[in-house]
Amino acid sequence: MDQLIRLKSTGNPIEFARKMKVSERNLFVYLADLRKLGAPLTWSSIRNSYVYETPGKLEIGFLTLHSNRSFSQNMISEIHLNQKIKIQDKVK
Repeated sequence: MDQLIRLKSTGNPIEFARKMKVSERNLFVYLADLRKLGAPLTWSSIRNSYVYETPGKLEIGFLTLHSNRSFSQNMISEIHLNQKIKIQDKVK
């Protein structure tokens, strides 16, 4: 899904759902989830595709928690790191 969006080749919602092999209803649920994760997702009628308003990519991964730190400490560190990266990307 992320790759199709980054390539600006989703097509309209019906085509995008077909490419993803999901129902159109589920596609809209997934798009809403991406937005909740902070993806700057929008529809481009010029490109006939969903696109990110700013360059980036979706990244989902597994965090290994340090045994001497709480989960919340790790999450706070991760949030601060991501904000720092976003700020640095805007400066470039």
